[in-house]
Amino acid sequence: MSDLKDLIARQRAKIEQRVVEPLDVVVDGEVVHLVFSRISTDDWQQLVAEHPPRTFRDSEQGRPKKLVYADSTIGYNQHKLPRDYPAASITVNGEDIDQVTWAELYSVLATAHQNNVGTVIWGLNVFDAITELEKLGKAGAGLLSSLPANRASRRAGSKASSQPK
Repeated sequence: MSDLKDLIARQRAKIEQRVVEPLDVVVDGEVVHLVFSRISTDDWQQLVAEHPPRTFRDSEQGRPKKLVYADSTIGYNQHKLPRDYPAASITVNGEDIDQVTWAELYSVLATAHQNNVGTVIWGLNVFDAITELEKLGKAGAGLLSSLPANRASRRAGSKASSQPK
């Protein structure tokens, strides 16, 4: 059990490290330097819960709602979540920003810059954990990762290769 407590302590220290990512965007022809910080796991989970993937109705009556594909792949509304990212975890040109001003700034960014903001935020809060799991999965006996998507594609691949041609 002491090994588990040691693992927990090391993980807690890792989570509490300040991880930042810079991003330059253009606003009215001027470069604006943004720096984002990773937020706590609990804060990230709360933010994701508050911004579920968008849905749309199929054109046929009676069809269930469908998830917007881009949102469903990451598990949240990729347009709204970045706007509500905690301003305490963002600096603009080296200065702190309040939540209302961040939402205003985000709303006037070109789509490409909004997408880049979303990618940076996802990278800070999700990507490292996924790559760590993937590396550990591939390291174990030289096998592919244990991620559910990889298991599904292995099953699909084995079914396809066993089909007569």
